[in-house]
Amino acid sequence: MANLLSAPLSGDRGAAAGVPGHLTQDLTLSAKSVRHARKIVTESVCMWGRDDVAFDVGIVVAELLTNVLQHADPPQRDAVKRARLVVQVLLGLPTTGHLVVVVHDDDPTMPAERRADEGALGGRGLTLVRGLTEELAFVPADGGKDVVAVFSLNETGKAAA
Repeated sequence: MANLLSAPLSGDRGAAAGVPGHLTQDLTLSAKSVRHARKIVTESVCMWGRDDVAFDVGIVVAELLTNVLQHADPPQRDAVKRARLVVQVLLGLPTTGHLVVVVHDDDPTMPAERRADEGALGGRGLTLVRGLTEELAFVPADGGKDVVAVFSLNETGKAAA
């Protein structure tokens, strides 16, 4: 997954690049940029003919970016929080039929899953992400970490059961 994130994060504003089946966004995080990224990702996945998973991918992207916004510590104390988002449909071997979401941030601390109390407003995000994806991994990368979420796709464009 590291090759998906090879370029350094850039600029103060979000930047996006995309080709069919691949989207990269560098984000300065805020509640507004998280909503914007979710919308762009959902619409992109639909344009790639994957309407069946677009909503779930959008939810996962919003959750992973919100986790960075709320929990990651930037390298400099007063620095803005940034993330790189990569969404890619993998159609070639050995990963045929998968859509991969990678969120990179510069905090090497790995996410900790926790059990939320029944009345708690938070603490269920990673459980939700695990429920919507085939696989979820946390990978040390480039002075920070990559959170990798994998969605299974079948050949007809429907999510695999």
